[in-house]
Amino acid sequence: MLITIDRFEGDFAVCEMKDGKFSSLPKEFLPSGSKEGSKIRIELDLDAEEKDRERIKSKMNNLFKG
Repeated sequence: MLITIDRFEGDFAVCEMKDGKFSSLPKEFLPSGSKEGSKIRIELDLDAEEKDRERIKSKMNNLFKG
C-alpha cells in the first residue's frame, strides 16, 4: 500500500490512502526525513513473521524440555 503524507498535526501525520481516505499515523512510525508529500510504502514482511514464529517455537520447545 502506498500512502502520501498530506500534513502534520501535532505528533501525527495525516496520510492520504490510495482510495482517497485519510488516516493519522504517529510521527514516530514514519521513516526519518519524512515530510509533506512524502510517499511511504506499507507492506507485510512475511519473512520476518516466519523468523519470529521459528524463534518463539524454539524458545517454547526449550522451555518445556525436561
